[in-house]
Amino acid sequence: MQQTSEQPQPPPPAAPIPAAAGQPAVGGAPAAPRGTSLPGEPRGATTPRAPLGSSPSGGSLSGMQTGAARVLTTAPASLSIAEAIAIGLDNNLTTLLASERAEEARALQQQVRSFLLPNISGTAYQQNRTVNLAAQGFSSGGGEPAGGGMGGGAPAIPSFIGPFNTFDARLNFSQTILNIAALREYKSSKAAVQVADLTAQLAREQVATFVALAYLSAQRSRLEVAAARADFDLAEALRLSWTSIAFT
Repeated sequence: MQQTSEQPQPPPPAAPIPAAAGQPAVGGAPAAPRGTSLPGEPRGATTPRAPLGSSPSGGSLSGMQTGAARVLTTAPASLSIAEAIAIGLDNNLTTLLASERAEEARALQQQVRSFLLPNISGTAYQQNRTVNLAAQGFSSGGGEPAGGGMGGGAPAIPSFIGPFNTFDARLNFSQTILNIAALREYKSSKAAVQVADLTAQLAREQVATFVALAYLSAQRSRLEVAAARADFDLAEALRLSWTSIAFT
């Protein structure tokens, strides 16, 4: 009789979990090189783009926000550098905020200026009145003539007068002759308006510079792609020529 013993087989090793491009895989398996696709990953997967508004060095331009506040609904077919700068100035968050702050500074200047201007106010009203003379102590009592007979006594004072219309209109004018605090505050507001205008101009220049650099970078990338395609076509032509020479 022959006796055999079966040894339990170890379970197969777990397949490593695919990792994103450029990241180490779980389980010790090497990650796929950047630019290649993994099983279950769409082809052509690349690193994510930098957020809109960031500078090439990774931070924002001069420490300011340069993101887009509005997005165009339809992209133009062709775009010149002047059109790109105009679109950037009209839709960038930095320029919009700087313009709103400049308008706010001008409104504050007008508010401070109002304390130095003359104040004119007017009132007008019309009313229909009836005066009770008896309540004011001018009644002779009963409406009979003074003296009781038909002689030449004084006529009785009526108890009520009216109704009659009255109209009243008034105009008030006031002017502060000297207000040193308001004068100094007005000068301060004028300086604040100048600072806000210069800040808005600086923001526009920075956004225009950023858009121009991005436009030139895109043009350079396009030319690099065209040059790479031309090199590929030249290499393919040389390969075909050397293959034909080798077989001949």
